Amino acid sequence: MSDLKEQGAMIIDLLITYRITMCRFVSSLAVLPAQRLVLQL
Repeated sequence: MSDLKEQGAMIIDLLITYRITMCRFVSSLAVLPAQRLVLQL
């Protein structure tokens, strides 16, 4: 049973890390065009 709990915790950690990484990736994609616009002005 403890192995299952450890696996579940690992999967949850991976999901949280994945979501944080995706959020950062998306926000960085959104920031880059904004920076380019500011540089062009």
